[in-house]
Amino acid sequence: MAFLIDRSGFILTDENLLALGFKNIFAVGDIGSILERKYPKSGVYAVKQGPLLFKNIQSLIKGKSLSKFQPQRRALALISLGIKKAVASRGVFYASGAFVWFWKNLIDKRFMRRYQ
Repeated sequence: MAFLIDRSGFILTDENLLALGFKNIFAVGDIGSILERKYPKSGVYAVKQGPLLFKNIQSLIKGKSLSKFQPQRRALALISLGIKKAVASRGVFYASGAFVWFWKNLIDKRFMRRYQ
């Protein structure tokens, strides 16, 4: 059985992050797209899906009901431009330059240290 995908080629899921048509396959982060929910592809959402994915896998194994993912309405996007410059945007706010790259780099390093 093949995965159902959206127009951009991402695996469609329900709000529990289960791939549509499957009872035990989850699709999260940049590969998943919740049916009828619009939110940008961003590491912020993938990171927030992680703990819920863990909880839902445990619930699935134990035969308990799964929890729904509620994406936040807006998130800060930090995008590296290379050469130690980046762009930040959230809603109508945006900024770019070396200070944004420094900020992004600090956040990324802090996040990665949690997993070393």
